[in-house]
Amino acid sequence: MQDQGPYQLIDLDRYPLNNLDSEAGQQLIADTQVSLGTTGACSLPGFVRASAISEMAAQASSLEHLIRCIE
Repeated sequence: MQDQGPYQLIDLDRYPLNNLDSEAGQQLIADTQVSLGTTGACSLPGFVRASAISEMAAQASSLEHLIRCIE
């Protein structure tokens, strides 16, 4: 994941954040507003691409040696 912008991480076919004026973008806005209004939360399954999650997990694991516990 070499310095990718956020749009490389997001499933834009499912969540068109880069085109909110489109019909799909407007539907996403409406759906999330309804969800927030009724439940106070918004769930976006698959928002982050599976390949991006795998890469982020690998990057996090590579930093594991830097973890310190401070009490």
